[in-house]
Amino acid sequence: MTSKRTLYRENAKQIEKGDTVRLKRGVFVKPEELEGIEGDFYKATLLCGKPSAICLGSALQYYGLSERLTGTIQILTPYETTPPRSKSIKAIRSRSPHWNIGIKKIDRFSITTLERTLVDLFRFPKHFAISDAISIMKNALKEKKTTKNDIYNMAKKLDALKKMLPYLEAI
Repeated sequence: MTSKRTLYRENAKQIEKGDTVRLKRGVFVKPEELEGIEGDFYKATLLCGKPSAICLGSALQYYGLSERLTGTIQILTPYETTPPRSKSIKAIRSRSPHWNIGIKKIDRFSITTLERTLVDLFRFPKHFAISDAISIMKNALKEKKTTKNDIYNMAKKLDALKKMLPYLEAI
C-alpha cells in the first residue's frame, strides 16, 4: 500500500518532468489533455467541478457563431458553488440552472446546446448584450444551424418564452 508521501513524491517527479500538470489541490492532468479549445473547456470543468456546463460566449465559439475571442471561458455553475479564482474563467452562477434541459455531454465536459445557448443569451442579459444576442440568433437562423421552432421550444422548456417571444417574432 502506498502512502500519501509516496504519492506526493511521484506526482512531484511527474510535474518536474512535464508529464503532469497540477491544476489545483488534488487535480492533476496530462499536458496534452489541455490543448486547444476543448482542453480549455476541460480545464474549466475540472476547476469548477461538476455539475457545470460551458455556456454563452464560449459555447458560441464552439458552435462557430462568435469570432470574438475574450480569453475567458464562461461556465454555468450552481449558485451554491464558489467559483475558482481564475482570470480565464467566468462562472455564471444560477439558482435554477436546469441541468437536464439543453445540456449535452461531450467527451470530457458538458456544454449547452445551440438552442439553449441562444435562449441563455436573453436569460442572462448582464453577461451578454441584447443587440449582440439578436444578431447571433439571426446568423444562426440564416446559416440554418437551428430553426425558430427549436429555439421557441427551448425557451418554453426554460420558462423564458416571455423574454424571447418579442425577439423571435421580430426576426
